[in-house]
Amino acid sequence: MPPRRHSGGFARSPQVAVKAARPNVAGAETIGGEAMAIIKQLITTSGPLLAYLGAMPLARMIPFRSRSAPPLLDGPVQRTVDFPAVQPPAEPYAWPRSHILSGDPVQTATYIYTSPDGLFAAGIWTCAIGKFRIDFGRAEFIQILEGEVIVTDAEGTARTYRAGDAFVTPKGFSGTWDVIAPIKKHFTWYGSGEGAGVAGRV
Repeated sequence: MPPRRHSGGFARSPQVAVKAARPNVAGAETIGGEAMAIIKQLITTSGPLLAYLGAMPLARMIPFRSRSAPPLLDGPVQRTVDFPAVQPPAEPYAWPRSHILSGDPVQTATYIYTSPDGLFAAGIWTCAIGKFRIDFGRAEFIQILEGEVIVTDAEGTARTYRAGDAFVTPKGFSGTWDVIAPIKKHFTWYGSGEGAGVAGRV
């Protein structure tokens, strides 16, 4: 509906008086007083403590940083065992004739470390050109340093390893090694099983 007209123009809208609300000064003063009281209480009770903590040396606040770490194991000190750059003299030994398939794979084995319980050993092994059957009675880690060998498992899967290659032969592996270039390797084995391993006579 259009607005009503008066003589001389449209009717003016009624003025609405808005009264600004005055703050409750008394209430604000009460709240402010309570806040000040709390602040004063914190300063009074915590001030000495905060001052003390601020003056404490950092080392006293975190004493574990100044303590040496406890030994991991009790017992005599154990030292690392280094592999020699050149293999120490080792007496060659022949692979069992029943296991040789071709060539004359004469081998040597030098044990650098053997654990007191005899379950772990590490050393250097060499082998001349030849092919032979092999059964692993222990799990063995192998790193080829020189030469080339074709390792074939019982299912006929063959892999070729050369200098710089590393692999693990699990306990129970059965297959053949075909050394096509004289091999030198680092080895570590673990276990108590019997078998004709390539880390030496078992």
